[in-house]
Amino acid sequence: MAESSEPAYVDLVRRKQAQLKSGIPAEWRLPAHLIPGDMLSLADSITNAKQYQRVNVIDIPRNSGLLTPKDLEITENFDVCRLLSQIAEGKSSAEEVVRGFSKRAAIAHQVTRCLTEPLFDSALQRGKALDEHLQHTGKPVGPLNGLPVSVKDCFRVKGVDASIGLTALAFKPSTLNAPLLTAGGSSGGEGALIAMRGAMVGFGADFGGSIHVPAMCNNIYGFKPSAGRIPFGGLESGRLHGQDRISMQAVAGPLAVADLEAVMKRDCPESGPVWSKEFTVGVLRTDGLVTPLPPIARVMDEVAESLRRTPGVSVVEVPVPPALKVNGDYTNRIDAIIAPVAPHPVPEIDRYNSIGYTSSFVLLDYPAGTIPVRRESGRHMDSPILGSWDRVNRELWDNIPLTRLRSVVCKKIFLHYITGNL
Repeated sequence: MAESSEPAYVDLVRRKQAQLKSGIPAEWRLPAHLIPGDMLSLADSITNAKQYQRVNVIDIPRNSGLLTPKDLEITENFDVCRLLSQIAEGKSSAEEVVRGFSKRAAIAHQVTRCLTEPLFDSALQRGKALDEHLQHTGKPVGPLNGLPVSVKDCFRVKGVDASIGLTALAFKPSTLNAPLLTAGGSSGGEGALIAMRGAMVGFGADFGGSIHVPAMCNNIYGFKPSAGRIPFGGLESGRLHGQDRISMQAVAGPLAVADLEAVMKRDCPESGPVWSKEFTVGVLRTDGLVTPLPPIARVMDEVAESLRRTPGVSVVEVPVPPALKVNGDYTNRIDAIIAPVAPHPVPEIDRYNSIGYTSSFVLLDYPAGTIPVRRESGRHMDSPILGSWDRVNRELWDNIPLTRLRSVVCKKIFLHYITGNL
């Protein structure tokens, strides 16, 4: 028999994709007419990403006919605290909650390819066990009992792959669970899953913006604590053992539609306030390299003005570049900083620019949250073009299809007080 000239990884990819497809129950699969007709094949979605057309799929789960009225109530009507109360009070069973969110996650995957390892069966079994424990003891199992979460596949889960998209790690199931304090998840797939209510919350590993950026792109909230605030381990990085300790450390933090505070309070001990009677907010309008587009600057003005009207809050301008270098003479105390997540709108695939707005503050280890503000059309930009970066960023709005004209604009707030030289 003649040997195949096909690279070995191609067969691994086919087998892995077949395994992934088999993880979606037949009764949860969308009819063909609900799947966008211009979705590229798996191979084309990688090599021809620019051919993608912007399609709004956010309402497909609700309109699919696959979710019962109870599923819709569970997945759309509650924040974290209220959903946990529903389960603890027996108004909704953990199994019902898990089933509703699992169905929604399966639907989201079929239109976004956001999953790598569906764990629906084990999740349903766990939900059933939690219900039995509550029935027999009258008490939930822990403060997050029954909360549906998603896990980024860099965190090892016993019995399934932690492949991080590498064929070399496919079909090598983990032998243990990562000792993660909470569940993990980040990047575009996690952002899409949370936005489509396939899970209530996920915790991601942020190295240069993997919490900030998906939160911005999917109109959800994200929070990157300082290193070690949320303990975790068992991270699959694709590197040799030990290499992770000689560079910046990934930081675990939550992504959610809302209620980040509720999750953090349950997972991390609280510390007392570190600010004085008057809370001082610094406005950092640019990183000194790439100036935000006028629509981003307008929203910065709106946020700053809103804060100025807030009792007990003082707003000051933060100078740049001293704000990013420890060589300035700005000595006023600042309790928090607001800044853009990016100087441009939510981009098309592979066109994200200027990660300095997120990576710089990972390097400084400042806790930072991403907060959606409002949508912006960006069509009215009459100011002169400032340079090559500004020209490229304006094209992201100038060439934007009408179907995605109103882009989400988010702000980043650093929840760490700063004293001394900035």
